[in-house]
This record gives sequence, structure tokens and C-alpha cells, in this order.
Amino acid sequence: MDPAASTDRPLDRQDALRRLMARDGRAVLLVLLLTVAAELGVYFSVRPATGEMLALLAALAATAVWIAIVSPAMAASAGSGLSALLRGGIVADASAVALLVLWAVCPFLSFVAAVKIYCIHAAMALFAVGAVRSARKPAGRHAAAAVTAAALMLALATPFWAGGAVHAAGQSTRRVLVSAAVYVNPFYATTDALFAETGFVWDEASFLYEHVQQLVDYAPPSPRWYAPILLLGGLAVVFSAVVLLRKRGPGDSHRVQHDAHTTAIDAASRRAPGRPPRGD
Repeated sequence: MDPAASTDRPLDRQDALRRLMARDGRAVLLVLLLTVAAELGVYFSVRPATGEMLALLAALAATAVWIAIVSPAMAASAGSGLSALLRGGIVADASAVALLVLWAVCPFLSFVAAVKIYCIHAAMALFAVGAVRSARKPAGRHAAAAVTAAALMLALATPFWAGGAVHAAGQSTRRVLVSAAVYVNPFYATTDALFAETGFVWDEASFLYEHVQQLVDYAPPSPRWYAPILLLGGLAVVFSAVVLLRKRGPGDSHRVQHDAHTTAIDAASRRAPGRPPRGD
């Protein structure tokens, strides 16, 4: 191996990182600050009226909605896969900062629950990034961001609409639909992560029971905090595999050969600076 080539790689990586931060740093920092401010702002603004437990739930619900909307939009505006991961993932990472603050000030949030909730938020963000990057062109990525945000919002809002869909379904499929409506919902998973401290069951809350056709009428299963992590994380892996397979298309073999040839010429020119490199 050429020592000069091996020393060039860390420099190339550092240069790429600098370009990435120069291009995306301001947007990422802004979203980080806005996410932390939104999550903590909801908690501290409603706590005097509702108490600590409901204020915590309101803040986490607002954060889930924020991730569902902002993460796909941030990923759609990225120029590369790494940029999309940075832009889309910062929303979940910023929620981790807010979760640490809430863990310090709220008795209803344990450290273990905070870690579980962060994993739920990270799965949402990774799903959004993977879905957006699966589109080939920039216009398609913006369309994919809109569809992804709508899908995540529908998943978060299952108690508000799934009851009617379940009621209209046949008897044999109702149980499956009810289970899907619970397990796909990231906020159901959040309440399960908090259940040991709060004892809160979302679909039994009074405001839902009074105003929305309830899933509880169909005996829904208990939520599991890891269910949307497995589902959304698995879909993110599928989307990532699609992108990687597409990049390894028929034209890639020629590109790899061309890059290898160019690298060999550069290495030869470094070994013999007085001799011009041979071209094709």
C-alpha cells in the first residue's frame, strides 16, 4: 500500500467533514435549539395548570409531532446521504438533550424511561431519513418528505381515527387492526415507557374517552415501548438497503474502475514527481 495514499484518506475525511459542517452546521444548530426549546417550553408552560405528569406527557406528545414533521423536511433538503442523516437525525438527538433536562426536573421520568423514549424518537427520525432518501430526485424527496410526515402523523393519531376504521372492518380483522393501531403508534410506546412512573393509559384518558370513538371499545392490547422501534427501525433498514442497491447499479463498476485508475495515476505521479503521469 502506498503510504501517501493512506495518509491522504484521513485528510480527505476531515475535509469532507468540514464541508459538511459548513453546509449544514447552521441549519442543524438551529433545529437543535428549536427542538429543545419546544419540548421544554411545552413542559414548563403547562406545568402550573396541569401538574408535572400531564405536563411531561404534553411535552413528549409535542416532541413526537415535531419529529414527525421536521425530520422528513430536514432530510429532504440535504445534498447527500450523510447530510440527510445529520439533518434528519438531529431532531431526535436534540430531544435527548431535552429529555436529560426533564429527567433532572420531573419526578415522573426515570433515566431508563428517558433512554427508551429517545430510542423511539431515533427510530422515527431514521425512518424519515430512509424514506426520503429512497426517492431518486430532489423533487421526489420533497414529495417523499410530505408523505412520510403524513404517515407518521397518522401513526401518532390512531386513537382519533382508527376506531371508525376498526368498526367498519369485518369481525375477523378487527383484532389485527386494533393491535396494529396500538403497536404502530410512537406515543402509545412513549406512555408504556412511562407507565411504571405515571400509570397513564392513553386511550383511557378522559378527554379521549369523551370525544373520540375509542379503541378501548375493542379491547386493545397493552402497548409495548419497543414495538415502533422494531417497525420503524426495520423499515429504515429496508429503505437504506434500497438506496445502497441502487447505488451499486450497472454504472458503478465502470466508476470504480475509473476511480482505481485515477488513484494509480496519482500515486505514480507522487512517486516520480519529475515524470508526467501517463494518461489513457
